[in-house]
Amino acid sequence: MRWSVRRARSSRVSRAASPRGRGRLDFTPFRLRVIGTTGSGKTQLAGDERRGGARSAFAVLYVCFNRPLADHISHVAPPEAKVANYHQLCDWIARDAGRESDFESGDVFAQLETTFAETPIDTRWQFDVLIVDEGQDFQEPWVAALERLLRPGAAWWWLEDPLQNLYMREPIALDGWTTLTETTNYRSPRDILDFVRDVVGSSLPVASALAAGSPFDGSDISLSVYDEANAAESCIDATKRTITWVLSLGFRKQDIAVLSFRGREDSAITSARTSCAVSPASTTCSATRSIARATCCSNRSIASRDRPRHA
Repeated sequence: MRWSVRRARSSRVSRAASPRGRGRLDFTPFRLRVIGTTGSGKTQLAGDERRGGARSAFAVLYVCFNRPLADHISHVAPPEAKVANYHQLCDWIARDAGRESDFESGDVFAQLETTFAETPIDTRWQFDVLIVDEGQDFQEPWVAALERLLRPGAAWWWLEDPLQNLYMREPIALDGWTTLTETTNYRSPRDILDFVRDVVGSSLPVASALAAGSPFDGSDISLSVYDEANAAESCIDATKRTITWVLSLGFRKQDIAVLSFRGREDSAITSARTSCAVSPASTTCSATRSIARATCCSNRSIASRDRPRHA
């Protein structure tokens, strides 16, 4: 059973699949895969389910891939809900079973995955509601490992966004699941979404199918072109000019993200993180330091797995 939903501006995926809406979705066992673009309501959906589960005295577990997201959700989720990224969860269960992981090892994450998969699950680690977020980053063997955490009759939600598949992994096969697809972005201004479709839509069909649900427009997207013959120096200069302009508009340095198509380690911009040949008081140096402090994201950095901190 596959539902493809294109909603009106005021409606979001969370309205159809909230705890109240779950009564209108009739399938057993409750296994719902939500494939939704950025701004389609996945975060609201997960939040509604966490809060609804807590109100109903259900044991709720929220699991995502990235540690920063888990840290954020842990501050907004009901205290009764358990929140972790996948490897943090692996470590919790391993430690609870008396098994320590070597965090100095280069393959510590693989160790955590194996230990979790091999550790018998105590009933204290079983839940009525399991929410997987960032499912596009998960790996096939993790599904069976997580399934052991379900109580009889438990609800399992799987939320993913193919356009955030930074590891370029194949979609996980979830046989027998009901799938809800939402391609409307209610968050991004309409002209920014149009720009994304124009740039990548021809080579990425899932991007070309995106629909704009936001009432906002007129973002005045600006392009800064640099000389490819002298790419390294020109790219840095163009980035400095752009950051200086953004700073002049009143944006704070900590709110600026520099994205590199080549990746953080291979980008010419990386060298600007340690170079500042002009006076510290100058605007150019301020822009250089902004490059150093901005988030230079790539498929290796935006989804990095830090060493889990233990609860």
